[in-house]
Amino acid sequence: MYFRLGLIWFTFFLLFSSGLLFAEDFTADDINDALKRAKDYESKISLPGLHNLEAEKAAAQAAGEFRSSECQKRIQTETERLKAGQFAKVLQDYQQSEKNMTKANGGLPVDERIYIFISSSMPAATLRNYAAALDKINDPNISMVLRGFVNGMKLFKPTLDFVHSTITKDASCDLSDKKCNIYNAAINIDPMLFSKYQITAVPAITYVQGVNMLDATMSEGKTDNLTGSQESYTVYGDVSLAYALEQIRKETKADGITKILRRLQGGYYDQNKSTGANHQNKASAD
Repeated sequence: MYFRLGLIWFTFFLLFSSGLLFAEDFTADDINDALKRAKDYESKISLPGLHNLEAEKAAAQAAGEFRSSECQKRIQTETERLKAGQFAKVLQDYQQSEKNMTKANGGLPVDERIYIFISSSMPAATLRNYAAALDKINDPNISMVLRGFVNGMKLFKPTLDFVHSTITKDASCDLSDKKCNIYNAAINIDPMLFSKYQITAVPAITYVQGVNMLDATMSEGKTDNLTGSQESYTVYGDVSLAYALEQIRKETKADGITKILRRLQGGYYDQNKSTGANHQNKASAD
């Protein structure tokens, strides 16, 4: 079970690290190559000593010691010491530098996020409109978020098909025989974000302030990976991103939201603000 799960994540790693899912062009050969490399990786991996009783006993003992209250207390104490010491100064300097850079680029501040919570049960047109909007905005702090893999983690292809149908500019483009132009739109799988912001129906567009992470490689929805407090505002319903952000801007008066709306005004901005009411046309979250 764990090994098969590792293969799936390794395949995703190959696709994302190669920039294939968010590149201007990619082909079915690219995807097949990534899958082949993942399978080759699986066949070459050896796990020695799986039935070694002494090794299993030692591993169980080490795990028990790690889970002990004494060990966990020491880890917590050291974590707090690092947060309050020199590490805190380094983190503060880094975050301030990122804020200054983001401000100069005219996007969201580094500690702000816009999450577009989606599921595979949503209308394809809505999903593709969000992808087009993200491509136009081109801000790394805005992304679509899935709760989990489409049809579960046992099968990789349904999730890949969903991503392809959402971010491909020409919905009729067939990956098997031609290149397809892709929207520059990030789709993340993160159930912790759904949980943290209590998202039970989609689409839901959430604006968050105060996202200061301790470890950028971990989920932004993991509470103990964040410092300080976060303020969030959510708009539900099958509405355009521009419409949702207008509602959030009225509530927050946030400069970052105003800047994002200006980027959308170049053709995508929804002039008909009366279309799509808040809290309607919701789909169940995957």
